[in-house]
Amino acid sequence: MANTALAWWKLGLYPLAQKQWQDVITRVTHPMRRAQAHFGLGNIALRRRRWQVAIEEYRVALVLYEGVDGSANDRVRVLNNMLVCYTRLDNLESAKAVVAQARLLSDHDPDVFREFLATQAEWAWELGQNRVAESLVAEAKHSLGNSLVV
Repeated sequence: MANTALAWWKLGLYPLAQKQWQDVITRVTHPMRRAQAHFGLGNIALRRRRWQVAIEEYRVALVLYEGVDGSANDRVRVLNNMLVCYTRLDNLESAKAVVAQARLLSDHDPDVFREFLATQAEWAWELGQNRVAESLVAEAKHSLGNSLVV
């Protein structure tokens, strides 16, 4: 069910994906699968620019992921999308809290954290904090070397 939902989402067929992910949430008990479904619902809301709805789905996904070993990368991906939402809502305090959470998870996979650094740099740049954005890009470049994709 989850793979079908992901396929529908990738094709832009959001109503079908949404229905499928909702079915996963109601029929599946495994916390990781349920977290993935909430993340998917959040992504649909994100695409539709329904920032607050996306944030609520991402919050549920984070709680579910916390109970799953080896989910640090998934949590960074959720936090990345939450940062996008908070940026669009101009909610600086919540954005800072998300950044702090992601930094705690940054040691697990530098490639996943690179995406977060890029989002954080974009956020700083949009707020007119060019020096902060430059330092984030420098940090990503330092930690990732030649694997950095700009």
